Amino acid sequence: MVSARLNEDHLEAVEVIQRALGVSRSDAIREAVVWLADVLSAPTPNDAKKALAARMERMETAEPAESKVSDDLAERLVDALNARERAYTDMSHQLQRIGNNWNQMVRLSHAGHPVDADAVTYVGRSLESALGRLDGLTRADDAVRKEVDSCLS
Repeated sequence: MVSARLNEDHLEAVEVIQRALGVSRSDAIREAVVWLADVLSAPTPNDAKKALAARMERMETAEPAESKVSDDLAERLVDALNARERAYTDMSHQLQRIGNNWNQMVRLSHAGHPVDADAVTYVGRSLESALGRLDGLTRADDAVRKEVDSCLS
């Protein structure tokens, strides 16, 4: 997997490719890379034109994929998946903070300083609470997964 930062101009260009090909953002980027590689790897400008023309011709003759999902349902699914992503990001940050607190207490202890029992209890309870919320997130994931599966079947 490759990760890249795109500015607004780049994102607009990707959206143009998405609309032209009728594919997802990831697929649009993959296709653009392959198309550009075809053009740049051609030994002559004329060969590059032929490669591009062949791709354009295949695109024109391709049957558009018929969507099994209504736009409304697709929007709801995307919203649900985005909410899942935000929830897991929030959980990750919370677990990092709990881990930082725990590490600070361990460092104090190793340095010979006393560690307050209430602080240890608090971190333990925080971790238990976070794990309970994580369990709730996984149950919600199952509901979203069932919705996605029903759309794809």
